[in-house]
Amino acid sequence: MLLLGGLLLAVAALAAVKSWPAPEATSTGHQAGHAFTATPTLDAFMAQVQTAAKIADPVERCLHMPDPPGSHWHTDGVAAYCRYRLTEMKEIAGFRALIAAGKGAEVDRLLAGYLQMQLHDPGYPAIFDQAVSRAGFHDASAETRAAIDAWLRQRPDSVFAVAASGMQYQQAAFAARGADFASKTSSEQWREARKLADLARRDLDHAATMSPAIPAIYADMLRMGVLTGDSRYAMAAIERGFAVQPNNLPLRLDQADFTGRKWGGSTAWVARQADEAAVAAKDTPLLWVAAGNAHIEAATEGHLTRPADGRFLALADEVATAYSLSQLAADANRARKSDEAFVLAVEAIRFDNSQGDALYVLGYLATQGYYREWAKAELIRAAKEHPDDVDVAADAGVELRYLGEPALAESLMVYATGHERDDWVLAMLGDFYSHEGHNYPKAGAIADELMRRDPGNANGYVIRACVDKDTNSPNRYRSARDFLARFGDDPKQQGPAAEIRAWLATHPEPSAG
Repeated sequence: MLLLGGLLLAVAALAAVKSWPAPEATSTGHQAGHAFTATPTLDAFMAQVQTAAKIADPVERCLHMPDPPGSHWHTDGVAAYCRYRLTEMKEIAGFRALIAAGKGAEVDRLLAGYLQMQLHDPGYPAIFDQAVSRAGFHDASAETRAAIDAWLRQRPDSVFAVAASGMQYQQAAFAARGADFASKTSSEQWREARKLADLARRDLDHAATMSPAIPAIYADMLRMGVLTGDSRYAMAAIERGFAVQPNNLPLRLDQADFTGRKWGGSTAWVARQADEAAVAAKDTPLLWVAAGNAHIEAATEGHLTRPADGRFLALADEVATAYSLSQLAADANRARKSDEAFVLAVEAIRFDNSQGDALYVLGYLATQGYYREWAKAELIRAAKEHPDDVDVAADAGVELRYLGEPALAESLMVYATGHERDDWVLAMLGDFYSHEGHNYPKAGAIADELMRRDPGNANGYVIRACVDKDTNSPNRYRSARDFLARFGDDPKQQGPAAEIRAWLATHPEPSAG
């Protein structure tokens, strides 16, 4: 097996930083696109989508959704993925409540049952992995950390508690590292990430020596090897994991995600994984998702390149993960392939309506005329179904602003900015207060905070100039000149620059004499 060298030397973190349009002087970003004209194919597709959207049960809704036009998704693979993503597991979803009640032994019993089903019942090839997701072991929050620590105190010899601890530390390590490029990640972030990664590896390695064997931990080990640049550890995790369960879905997905060219591997290697997963899918239909995911990864080199023929939807010829479909939707949207982007976003939220990129694409294209009311309803549904998800609040909130739901938009953006330091959403909220909200004190405070955080970013200066102009502040001319001096020649800021220059031309500054 090829050994990855320099696994994390020149790449960004797991999630890409948002690169949507920045706030402008009169509106935060939504440019006028081409006039939307529905095609018969897209209309027929959306007629089925809108019918399925009325089904209350999430699994049934997913099963009744149409596949992308022209695709060849395997029905059994789609059905398996719908159930994998959307089946309720209420007992284990109440993990924190069980631990708070001192029922760590009950949590162990539930997980042991799921693990036995996954390893010995072909009909449930990933039910333990599903339980891990439902329990929230990969939640980086302090609340989840506290619950797992309490579980360890109750059950110090539980392999499940030790494994969950490693999983949580793994996610916390990536959260500490952040989503920016390595060159923009501070030494403090790296120190905290490595400290948490050491804790993750300690617990994951310990769990690997305990009984019963848990296949899910090896995907976490792979990710820790990637984060720390330890390619030997990462490759060993893949081999050890497949020895425990050859058809483990999370490990196959992560293998494809982290062995491509951008991680020091090769596109050919990922393409072979797609072929191998397709063969295995004949016995384990859920692995059609792994095949589809690996195909997209290989064709786009981990979303580094566009498809050679410019066709994005064709890459989703087989069912793939919601995350991969969401990323592909974002890629297509940036390439102005609006119809393809919309279909891909619809398919992403079919399986997981917490996918931020897909929500953004749906909302953005809805403002351009794409099935506006349906898209708005789906954004509202996502916000209601994921009330604690900061990313959903951010993306749904920003888009609902433009879709005529200012009160809900404001509450979602306020929640998002209160739970993370995301300058993009904060700028959107400041622009909202500067325009629709007409709350100039809040807009001004946000502008000042943005300028303090990053003096090289135009967003705070745009908002400050708007606030001072609209409130007839004595500082209005100084704010306008300051923006033009800093960003007047920036090609990306010519919209607000032109508006500020036009305002200055019609409102000449009074003579100092």
